[in-house]
Amino acid sequence: AVADPGQMAHELSVPWDEVNVPKFISLAALFSVGENGILYPLELLKTRAQVDHSAHSKGGLTGMVRLAQNAIRHDGFRSLYRGFGWYTFATLPSNIAYITSYNFLKQRWTAHVAPDNDFMRNGVIPMVCGSVADILSIFLWNPVEIIVQRLQIEKHRPQYRFFEHGPSPQRSPRFAGVAIIQHVLQKEGWQGFYRGLSASIISSAPQSAMWWPSYECAKVALDPLLLPPQGESSARLHILHSAAGLIAGAVTMICSNPFDVAKTRIQTQTETYGARTAMPTIIRIFEHEGMRGLFKGLLPRLAYSVPASGLVSFTYELVLSLSRIDNHGHPHQ
Repeated sequence: AVADPGQMAHELSVPWDEVNVPKFISLAALFSVGENGILYPLELLKTRAQVDHSAHSKGGLTGMVRLAQNAIRHDGFRSLYRGFGWYTFATLPSNIAYITSYNFLKQRWTAHVAPDNDFMRNGVIPMVCGSVADILSIFLWNPVEIIVQRLQIEKHRPQYRFFEHGPSPQRSPRFAGVAIIQHVLQKEGWQGFYRGLSASIISSAPQSAMWWPSYECAKVALDPLLLPPQGESSARLHILHSAAGLIAGAVTMICSNPFDVAKTRIQTQTETYGARTAMPTIIRIFEHEGMRGLFKGLLPRLAYSVPASGLVSFTYELVLSLSRIDNHGHPHQ
């Protein structure tokens, strides 16, 4: 069926069946590296804040600034990018698997829903598709996240060093990453790379389940608040996508922080108050550190994830637009 002009005028995203998938994957990979380069230092600081579980440790923005100052003072600005290469290596395949499976599932399931059923189209289907796509991508992401998180903290906290005699100060993250792989295989076997997998799923899948419907609903809610464009306005859509992403990111991060703390603790420490799975870890953290412990790293996480969410939503929609197939079956130039 051909959409009517009124429907096309209010199109807020490029339909997946109008996207050149190989071009989309190539552009998404390129933009992903750029996003990581901008946002990685905040991800590193968030991880370090979450594993610092001393009762008197500074939290919030003050703690984040202090962590950054200490890292730069002792190891230079480059230390804020420790593990960046491994992080990027992990991000590319998992992100591509995530976004392509999400769009594929959404297209297939939306085709069976009435056009006026906004509850299913903007709520239920994005929630389910986001969860399924996230679980699929976690199996690619989890092993390298183990390596990245240990790279991020092994020089920051000496008691968390994962080498028998500690890493050499001259050892580059590339070779340190190889040493961590050898260490995990020797001490835990291949199962060690899936340490905290259940916590990752419990932390990450609900995030996707919250983010996508929040994003879709925010787009619809914000659309009439922006001045109507004279014809098609790409600038208007860019603002809409970015603002909706910011809102979705804030909602998701606040609700999911306790699970993210538990996941990080499990993956980076041999034991956490004797617990090894997500819910017992959350309970033990609450018993020993109170509610504050469950929201450790929230400010760094918001500082990282909210702008990241706006940036990702902007680039995601931009890549969709750039990958759109024209009326003759060719990608737009």
